[in-house]
Parts: sequence; structure tokens; C-alpha cells
Amino acid sequence: MLKQEYKIIFRKYFRGRFEDLEEIFEILKSNGASMADCVKILIFELDLPLKTADEIVINSKVWGHLKKDTKELRDVFYLSIKGRNKE
Repeated sequence: MLKQEYKIIFRKYFRGRFEDLEEIFEILKSNGASMADCVKILIFELDLPLKTADEIVINSKVWGHLKKDTKELRDVFYLSIKGRNKE
């Protein structure tokens, strides 16, 4: 579930430009939002597909420092699921 507070922040600061997103991510993060919350807000507020929203967030300055670790975790998760499907 996405906190109402995050929706309010997004609506207050988003002015229709993708350039606004860095500032919004910073504000959301300082208010306790996670990377996943930022992805969800883009999906719900801008009607973006998951893949697009995820790429925007993971490549942002605010969350970019976690990009390598996030991709590695996803690879491990994907491989574990793929291995289970072979059983």
C-alpha cells in the first residue's frame, strides 16, 4: 500500500516535468519512502509501466547508488525462481 502522504508530496511538487523527479525522490526519501515506494508513485500518479518507472528510479541520483546491489539481488532472485521451475 502506498502512503497517502507520498501521494500528497508528489502532487505538490510535480509540475509535469521529469526534471522535477529528482527533487521529489529526495523529498520522498527524507519522509521515509523506499525505492519501491518511488516506483509505485510513478506507476499510480503518471500511469507508467513498471519497467519504465523502475528504470527512472534506479537511474536517479537519489537511488542510483543502490543500482548495482539492486540488480545483483534481482539476478539472484530470478535465478532462484528459474531453478525452481526446472524441478
